[in-house]
Amino acid sequence: MKSINKFLSLLTVLAVTLWACEDNTERTLSPEANPNSPVVYFPAQDNEFVLPLDATFVEVEIARENTSTALIVPLHANFSGNYGQLFTIPQSVSFDAGETTKIITVQIGAIKLMEHYCLSIEVADFNLTNPYKEGRLPVVGVGIVKEDYEFWKICQWTDGLVATLFNIPYPDPTIPVKVEYSRATKRLRLLSPYGYDYPYNDPEDVVRDPSYIVIDVSDPNDVQIWSDKQVSNGWGMGLDWGYGEMFFGLIGNPGVMEDDTTIVFEGEKTLAFGMTNYNTGKLFDCKTCILKLPEPLPVD
Repeated sequence: MKSINKFLSLLTVLAVTLWACEDNTERTLSPEANPNSPVVYFPAQDNEFVLPLDATFVEVEIARENTSTALIVPLHANFSGNYGQLFTIPQSVSFDAGETTKIITVQIGAIKLMEHYCLSIEVADFNLTNPYKEGRLPVVGVGIVKEDYEFWKICQWTDGLVATLFNIPYPDPTIPVKVEYSRATKRLRLLSPYGYDYPYNDPEDVVRDPSYIVIDVSDPNDVQIWSDKQVSNGWGMGLDWGYGEMFFGLIGNPGVMEDDTTIVFEGEKTLAFGMTNYNTGKLFDCKTCILKLPEPLPVD
């Protein structure tokens, strides 16, 4: 952080003296690969798909080295959650003689909006592979999420979080933030105000970029807030001033929309602030946070 902010406020010191998919499938590899293997593999080891609401499938590429003959490759899918019925993959994929690559189509069922799903696809017959060769792994991770976020407006954020323990100006100046809006879920997604453009950060203070804060305004009297990563006892903010990543937590009462353009998270009632390596990650009552919109949200 910049030198003016290197120390916790004196009053506070005296007072006190939180979508890549990983392949988690357990395997026992053969002690040696089949010397006559066609070396079937997945060129991309991770495939992340952010899809529109009406999408019904995704496509994943599979390849092989030896293309001299036709080949049928059996496939198997693994799921990181209990939702295998939501996705369908073919039992096998067929190569004609001379074909190097094919496309596997993953059919998508009625998945939830804004929820990230992970699965993996693997070649079911080890004799058709050679995972010991660099870049020739016979398994691929697939991440899928459906969303309809679109850039909406630049809004103003009153930062009552970092101001809890550090001597930064509060409540002014406010911080401009880029805000996306989902009409389907009535959620706002903020490109985190605590990234490289945060006026009190040095580049090395940013531990995750981009980072997002999500605000659900579907009920104006029950406004919920979270970020894209759980950290310690709350939701990570993506910056670290030497005490571990900063995070915020919810402490009971929700936020509210005071009017069509003002979202308020009242300090000491709604949000709390902490740092993972400071005071064992304890949450402290924070100051009020406000998101000010330049105009009312779109109405369908």
